[in-house]
Amino acid sequence: MDRLKHLNHFYDTLMELRSKTGTRILATCNIQMEWPQQGVYFFFEPGELRDNGKQMRVVRVGVSKYSESPQSPLWDRLREHRGTISGKFSGGGNHRISNFRYHVGSALIN
Repeated sequence: MDRLKHLNHFYDTLMELRSKTGTRILATCNIQMEWPQQGVYFFFEPGELRDNGKQMRVVRVGVSKYSESPQSPLWDRLREHRGTISGKFSGGGNHRISNFRYHVGSALIN
């Protein structure tokens, strides 16, 4: 397969998964939702489109490993990326534990 066929297959697979499980928007997620212990997650950014100009483009892929923790390590990882949603530093977070937050912050500063 060539690159475009692989990309189309990847996005077709994501759309199939989306039709089965739905879409979650990180800003509206919380620990009360059902979260698996481990998983792969994909971030999309509004306005970032694939070359076809129609589908949103994946801008980040992440993974969370299994843990014996009573809480979901996947949710813990996503929460680190999301940051805080209320309080004095609403929208803030720790860039030292989230490469995503680090890179976004660096891009905004530069």
